[in-house]
Amino acid sequence: MNLAMQLRQHVAAGEAVCGTFLNELRSPWVPVILGNAGFDYVIIDEEHGRFTVSDTAGLIVGATRVGLCPLVRVPLSEPAGMSRTLDAGAQGVVIPMIRTLDDARLVVECTKYPPLGLRGLHTTSPHTSFSRPADVKQYAQECNDSLLTILQVETAEALAIVDDLAAVDGVDALLLGPNDMSVALGLIGQPEHERVFEAAAAIVEACRKSGKLAAAQSGDVATARRFRELGMHLVSAGSPVGFLAKQAGAVADGIKESL
Repeated sequence: MNLAMQLRQHVAAGEAVCGTFLNELRSPWVPVILGNAGFDYVIIDEEHGRFTVSDTAGLIVGATRVGLCPLVRVPLSEPAGMSRTLDAGAQGVVIPMIRTLDDARLVVECTKYPPLGLRGLHTTSPHTSFSRPADVKQYAQECNDSLLTILQVETAEALAIVDDLAAVDGVDALLLGPNDMSVALGLIGQPEHERVFEAAAAIVEACRKSGKLAAAQSGDVATARRFRELGMHLVSAGSPVGFLAKQAGAVADGIKESL
């Protein structure tokens, strides 16, 4: 099931597409719950989350079970992890802390098959349902065309070359990381500062010029809506851990107030 292509089709149709970040919670039923709740994609976080390779693989299976597009955030320092998660069935990767064009080119090399990249070809893994494609060359091209190679723009260096990053062949989207962007702008703890939204607008414009997708993470629905208004195609908000903490607090307070 090509869920990344479905995301692209929803965007092309002008539909709202929403996602969330998943960390800490390892059960493959968590993405099932998210998919049933109406989310379109989930970003499984291997940068801040403490997932094993098996954890991530299970979360990917859970997501695909309900048509939730599984993306995985993999640190730039782990090139092998990019292809490994794609072989495990991830429909794309999000790479944080991009600073240079060489960083972007390395990501493309690791995530795209030749001739666009140098991703190793292994055809009997979860991403092929353990069945070798009848036409391997065509399969590799379809993967290159559909999977999402996403660069996270959250450093001053990346923001300064955002047009060039968007123009790199093989990069499919740029994603604003507002927390670290606020740090890069000298506004630590202010991810909703106007200068962060200005950075978001620059990302949207760079993606528009290069025909790429613009994405953003946000902490709440109001901020997510503002990113949508700026022209972001993919907008994620919060995390299941945050949802759990907020709702648990509300329930506990409600019970105590009633006594």
